[in-house]
Amino acid sequence: MSRSVDSSVASNEHEIITIVHARAYVREVKETFHDDKSRYAMFLTIMKEGKARRDIATAVARLKELFHGYHNLIVGINKFLPPHHYIRLQGDDNEGEESFVSTAAFIEDTK
Repeated sequence: MSRSVDSSVASNEHEIITIVHARAYVREVKETFHDDKSRYAMFLTIMKEGKARRDIATAVARLKELFHGYHNLIVGINKFLPPHHYIRLQGDDNEGEESFVSTAAFIEDTK
């Protein structure tokens, strides 16, 4: 009985951490494009459309184009993507970092 309580607590702690990471990433995108509000708006649109259509591949392709030249944003978004959807950087042979949160949860948080 106490094990289920412990795993429930651990699950809730992980959820809080992932929401914090997602919000911090959205803030990073907003700050990066502070002088180009249309690019930030496009980011939000891509995330919302990706959620609505459940089309991760298209959303990732659009984000790759939007974030071209912004290495930090690409590395950041990869933390939320399943490994088979990582955006590879030129010369990047690593498998990437482990996901913090599912893509669906990240997209949900950007609403």
